[in-house]
Amino acid sequence: MAMALGWWNVVCRDSWKVPLEQLSHLLGWLLGCVILGAGCDRFGRQAVFVASLVLSTGLGAGEALVTSFPTLLVLRLVHGGTLAGALLALYLARLELCDPPHRLAFSMGAGLFSVAGTLLLPGLAELVQDWRLPQGLGALTSGLLLLFWGGGGGSLGYPHQPCSFPAVFPKSPVGCWPQGR
Repeated sequence: MAMALGWWNVVCRDSWKVPLEQLSHLLGWLLGCVILGAGCDRFGRQAVFVASLVLSTGLGAGEALVTSFPTLLVLRLVHGGTLAGALLALYLARLELCDPPHRLAFSMGAGLFSVAGTLLLPGLAELVQDWRLPQGLGALTSGLLLLFWGGGGGSLGYPHQPCSFPAVFPKSPVGCWPQGR
């Protein structure tokens, strides 16, 4: 996102905007973990994941199209929260759906994909000088995940799960217990 701030010519007297944008995103992550973590317990991880993914797709595209810095700050705050909610729901799904002897290896393997993406991002930023393209590609990726998770309305004999493929993201007893099911 530093390229985004370069687009607004944030040098010398406006250099304070760079850490403010990063702080906005990290504060969004913190709020997303707290608020959507409780939402996973109350509404279920599947609902939180799909809602976070829908919001993340729209907010990511909005960041790519934003023209004012204050709007970018608000979008980064909310986008950070929705990303945290989606990743938290996926983390809980990994923990609940993997048997205990393989849980650590599975979670570490999934985390390595995140680290690999983080390590590849500076190279992508160097290849693509316009910050809007990587931001738009991130939103497109979220949109593709929405197509995958969103097509299960009543499929596979589960009519009450309209938001995702139930065979891929099943309801767990741990997620159903707080809801009284």
